[in-house]
Order: sequence, then C-alpha cells, then structure tokens
Amino acid sequence: MIAGRLDIRALVITTLLVCGLAGGVRAAEPLYIGAKFCRTCHSGSDRERYHLWLESRHGKAFDSLVGARKTDPECLGCHTTGYGKPMSESTSERDLRGVQCEACHGPGSEYKSMRVMKDPDLARQNGLWDVNREVCLGCHR
Repeated sequence: MIAGRLDIRALVITTLLVCGLAGGVRAAEPLYIGAKFCRTCHSGSDRERYHLWLESRHGKAFDSLVGARKTDPECLGCHTTGYGKPMSESTSERDLRGVQCEACHGPGSEYKSMRVMKDPDLARQNGLWDVNREVCLGCHR
C-alpha cells in the first residue's frame, strides 16, 4: 500500500511539472508588466531618471492624444506600451499608457528580477532589448 501511495505522489508531481503548474515555468511569451514594476527596483540616479521620464514627452505620450485618438489602434500602437500584446495579470491597459521602459526594452516579465537585471548578458538572454535605430523607427517613421 505504501508503494502505491508513493507512485501516485510521483505521478502527481511529474504531471504538475510537465503541465507547468508547479511554478518557476516561463510564460509562453514574455509579458508586458509596466513601468510601475521597473520603478520599484531602480534607485539613486535611476530613480531620478524615472521621474525625468515621467515628465517627458514619452512619459506623457498617451496624454497628448485628443478625443477619438485615445481609442484609435493606430495611435495607441505608439502612444502606449505593448498595445495589443500579452500583459501580466497584475497589469492593466491603464498601467501601460505612455511610451514606457518596455516600449524600447521589450516586455519585462522574464528579465524584471534584480538577479537578472544585475547581469546585462543574462538580462539580454531573458528578453531585454538593446535600444537601437530599428526600435525607435517602430514609431518614429
């Protein structure tokens, strides 16, 4: 009887791992999380940089839209972050207004942890984009 219980436990654990229900499993694709998560870890000069961004034209990009443009997908693609792309369950469309960190650096769900961000190579391996001309030309055509 004890052997039977152990086999069932092993089967349940294996099933959870294979199905991705045991935690620590990556999402099918990186998710947008919003600058509110970026802000929490950045300190010192980075915190000042965050506040400078918040008051910048990029930070206020959504606010520059008037009337029906606030709901126009052609406008939202550049005036919000990750428009129409998967976002974290704890993130809302409101959280992604403006041209935020992830608009230029890519969705942050996989590179957001301090352990990953402290290692630039590991951050890139986990989805952090290097900002280059092509990234900017996505909106600045």
